[in-house]
Amino acid sequence: MQLTFRTCLALAIMVIQPIASRAAQPTRLMVDLSEKPDPVLLSAFDLCILDSNARINLEAQQTLGSTLLARVDLFEVAAGSEAEKVARSVDVPVLEGSKKGRLRLDATHPNWVAVVVREIAQSAAERGFDGFVLTGLDTISLDAERAACLRALTALDAAYPDKEIVIEGGLGLVSEGRRNLDGVLFLDNATTEAETRHRNQRIREVKRQGLRPLVVEFAPTS
Repeated sequence: MQLTFRTCLALAIMVIQPIASRAAQPTRLMVDLSEKPDPVLLSAFDLCILDSNARINLEAQQTLGSTLLARVDLFEVAAGSEAEKVARSVDVPVLEGSKKGRLRLDATHPNWVAVVVREIAQSAAERGFDGFVLTGLDTISLDAERAACLRALTALDAAYPDKEIVIEGGLGLVSEGRRNLDGVLFLDNATTEAETRHRNQRIREVKRQGLRPLVVEFAPTS
C-alpha cells in the first residue's frame, strides 16, 4: 500500500465534492501512507489521511489549514507494540496476523472494544490527529465481529466527540453505524466500466445515508 500511494502521488489524489452544496469549494484530499510524508506537499491539501505512526509535525500542518486523519487498523497490531501488551493484559486473545510482524486481536472478546478505544485510537488522538480512518473492516467474517465493530463505533464517537470518524470499506456497517460516522473512504482501482458503475452506486448509497464519500483513485506503477 505504501508503494502505491507514495510512488503514485498524482494517482492518489481526487477532488471530493461536498454533499451539502454543489457550489461549494471541493475538498482537496491526499492519502500518504509513507513513514515520513512530505510536509510541503501535504500543505496543499485540505484533508490528509496518514499512517497513525507517520513522522510529521501534525500541529504545523494543521496551522496551515490541513485536517489530518490517522489510518488505524482495528484488528491488527504490530507484534511487541503497546497495543499488544494492553490486549494481553485484559485477556483479549492475540492471533496470527496477515503478515509477519502483525498480530490480530480477537474482536469477539468483550474487552476488545476497550482496547480499541483506550489504546489503539487513543494513541492517535494523543498525537493530535483530527480523527480516524478505521481499516480492516473488510476482513469481518463473523456476526459477532460485526456487532463488536458497531459497538466500537459508538464507543469511539462517545470518547472522541470532536474527532472525525471515517471507515475504509466496511459498507455493511454504514446503515446501522451511520450516526457515529462522518464518512466512508473508497480506495478505488476500478478498471472497467462495470466496476466504475458499481463504485458509483456504492458512493450514492453512502450519500443517501447522510455520509461523505471520500474517493481515491490509484493504479500500480508500470
